[in-house]
Amino acid sequence: PLPCSPCALLYPLTLFAPLHMGKTEFVLLDFIPKATHCGYIPVYVNLSENTVDPVLSLLDAVHVALNESSWWRRATQEFSARVSLRDRDVLGALREALNTLVARHDRIFLCLDEVQHLAAKSEFEVLVFFLRTFLEQNRERIKVMYTGSSRDGLRKLFNDRQAPLFKSSSQIDLPQLGSGFVDHMRQCYKQATTHDFSLQDGLIAFGAVNYVPSEFRSVIDSMIVSGSHDIIQAVSTRGVPT
Repeated sequence: PLPCSPCALLYPLTLFAPLHMGKTEFVLLDFIPKATHCGYIPVYVNLSENTVDPVLSLLDAVHVALNESSWWRRATQEFSARVSLRDRDVLGALREALNTLVARHDRIFLCLDEVQHLAAKSEFEVLVFFLRTFLEQNRERIKVMYTGSSRDGLRKLFNDRQAPLFKSSSQIDLPQLGSGFVDHMRQCYKQATTHDFSLQDGLIAFGAVNYVPSEFRSVIDSMIVSGSHDIIQAVSTRGVPT
């Protein structure tokens, strides 16, 4: 079962699912709000957004957590544009920022989304080894969740004997959404249009888009815009996502 809050994370956890199956939504819309409610300071970074300089992406995320203001995000993005990954001062700045964060807070939730990108280049190993050491030293203060959409990439990070994060995380698969999600979207459709479709038809339509949540939401959106009442017909005109 999925953990419901950082308190349930006894050890670092890796959450796997293919792209577009709801990992990021789960982290941002469910887990991080619960973490904040439980008193954790969240540090979130999606490593797929900058596959060239992951140190800078993480530094940006830590600065946002430290300062909790949008101007710091702009400032660190400007800083990021002026330095390269090979500049040792960047890793030093990350170390200093993380040390400041753990000095200020004893409950931190760190999420590295699409973490398999750290296995893409050999030069990223310096960052990965640094993270493993830092997280082990501060395991009482930092709860960690990784997410990934590539089993090969995750294996390179966690399962290969020579991997930088070998055996440092337990992996679970994100459960496939089912009738609860479909009924929720059905209720959203009813509120937006005052019309309805059956749960059974909704489940058939969800299966027709290979149970991809974003595709199913797009079907609902198109029905709201077009005024369509037939979800089976609406999904048949979209084609099947790959």
